Order: sequence, then C-alpha cells, then structure tokens
Amino acid sequence: MSMWYPRIFRREPRRQLGVFVAAERMFFAEVFRGEEDWQLVYAGSIGWHPEAGGEGTELAESIRSHCLREGIGQEGIAFCLSAAEVFCYQKVFPMLPPKELSTAVHWDLEAAVPFEENGYIPATVCQDEQENRWLLAAVSRVDMEVLQKSFQACGLKLDCVTVALPELPEITGPEAGRLGWGNVSLALSERSRDVVWTEELYQALYAALGGLRGQAVLEFLPPCARPDGWNWPRILAAILLAGFGGLSAIYGYGSWQLHALRQECQVQETALRAQGAGLECQRRSGEMAVQLEAGEHLLQKLSAQRFPWHALLVHLGTQTVEGVWITDIRLAGEGCIEIRGRAVGYEALSTMIARLEADRDFFTQGAVLQNSESREKEGIVFSLQIRL
Repeated sequence: MSMWYPRIFRREPRRQLGVFVAAERMFFAEVFRGEEDWQLVYAGSIGWHPEAGGEGTELAESIRSHCLREGIGQEGIAFCLSAAEVFCYQKVFPMLPPKELSTAVHWDLEAAVPFEENGYIPATVCQDEQENRWLLAAVSRVDMEVLQKSFQACGLKLDCVTVALPELPEITGPEAGRLGWGNVSLALSERSRDVVWTEELYQALYAALGGLRGQAVLEFLPPCARPDGWNWPRILAAILLAGFGGLSAIYGYGSWQLHALRQECQVQETALRAQGAGLECQRRSGEMAVQLEAGEHLLQKLSAQRFPWHALLVHLGTQTVEGVWITDIRLAGEGCIEIRGRAVGYEALSTMIARLEADRDFFTQGAVLQNSESREKEGIVFSLQIRL
C-alpha cells in the first residue's frame, strides 16, 4: 500500500521555491517539475541584513518582496535551515528489520537531543541504504512555530522546512544547459544559466527538490501544517468506480441465479419425462415455469412502459425559443405528449412550432396547436400535441 497509494491518491506539487539564508545573503532556487522533465526556473541571491529582535518577520517579508520583484512564483516555499540552527548528526546503524530499526533510530535521537521533552521536532532520513547510514536531527518547537507564524503573516505558503546537507551529493554541470543533482537532471532556464553556483545556492536547490519530493530530506514541518495533497477528483472517481463495480457484481449474481434457476427447471423437466414421475412433480415444475414466464412478462411490460422523460426534457430544452415557457408536459396517449406553456406573443409561439415541425429526427409528426388564449397578465396560454 505504501508504494502505490501516494502516487494514485495524492497530488504532488509541481513548483517549489527553495530558500537558504547564510552569511548575510539569501539564496533562491525555483524548480518546476513537468510531466517529463525538471526545470530550474530561477536561481540567484540577494543581500540580507536582519535587524535585532525582528528576524522572523523580516525574513518572510524579504522573501515575499524578492518574489514580487523578480516575478517568482509563491505556490510553495521550501525553507532550508542552517546547520547552526539545528541539532544534527550522522550515525551508521546495524542491519535490523524495519520496525526494530525505526525504534532504534527514534531512541538514539531522543537520548542525544539537547532539548526538553516535547520541546523539539525530530526528523530522520536514511542517506545510504547499503551502509545503513542515517541523518538524525531535531529543531526547537518554539523556533518552528515562530517561523510558521511569520510566513503566514506575510501570506507565504510554507510547504517544507529542512536543514542544510553536511555533504552535497554528486553534482554534474552546469553544462549544455543542464544541471545534474544525484539522480535528478534539471534543464536550466535563461534566468539560471549565468548564475555563479556556490554551496549556499546548492542548499537552496536541495530544499526545492525536497519540497517537490525529488530528494529525500529531513522534514521539520508538522504533518498537520503540510499542504493537503489529496487528489479529490481521483478519489471520487475511485469511489464511483467501486460503487459501479459493486452494483455490477450484484446484477451479475442475480443474472447467474436466474440462469441457474432456468437450468434447474430444465433438468427437472427432463428428469420427469425420463422417469415418468407423478403429476405432483409435473405440477410443481409447471408452476416454476409459470412464475418465470410471469416474471419475464412483467419485466417486458415494465420495460415497454418506460417513457424517455430525461431525453425528451433535454431535447425540448434545445428547441425552446426565447419568449416561450413550457409549464407542463404529460402523456396524451401512446407515443403522444401534450405540451402546455406560455408565450409573450404569437410570433414566438409560431417560431417554436416551426422548429418542432422541422425536427423530424425526434418527432415523427409535427406539433398540433390544440388551443391558445391571450390573457392580460400571463400572455398567450397555449396547448400543443406532438407525437414521438
């Protein structure tokens, strides 16, 4: 379930802006994930000099101002914390079953963190499955709440909060208009080709890839604060498909039961003829056959009496002209309907009658005006008969 469930019923983000702050500079990397390729839309940095006591709000305001100035999308922001802001270390664990390994990682981090109990947010990620090397980290819960509130106050959508990598992965390029990051290859746009790549800018790119789930990252944002990625149309379609499948199964089972009953009836009749059974057995078999025939006759009768009201109403809606209102539709006989309504004038009424007369694909005969009466408040009240 864990392998295919997110891909089917979750809507993955398409665009992410990674932000990293270090050495009085703010670094940006905007990544777009297309259907077949990844693209680095924007990469750059600006100077940033926070004032004492207002770093949280000033940080979010500076990010928002730069996005508006450079025309950078704000659909989702992945913020990368510096190593100094996070308690973080690497450790190689022995090869254990998944459940035992998860428990060992959890208790190892809990024993090492310098924070009070319930005063931190933990995060772990496996960096090397062959060596079983893990990256364990924790951040102050209070600092995270301050960061979230500052972004919310500036109207920014925070999708991911991670920490800078202690070691960058294998990077190729930039060359030939592309940049390779691990197993992800990004096409460089015009706004990202002439950028001088530094380690800090790579950390911003790492955050953006983590927000797009293109890179396994430490995630400090609580699950309740992460964006809702449910693909509701697909979920609804799955529910409808399951319901349709259930109804089809019920219908199929009923059909099979009816077929089995018919076969049983035939077997009984054959056995009675071959063995010369008594009249009582023949009577019972005959009663079963009569019941089946009565059911089939009733089903045929009900099917013949069904009238296509939905198709008629939809078609009349396409034939109704401006200035004519239909107030009542009823059956006037087999294959014949009576239409009552009002019109603002005889010209509009005659136009509608002409359109019904011309529609011989749906109506076998033209409309017959039964009566019409001009009333002061209601206009022209009319009655038509038409045969399907």
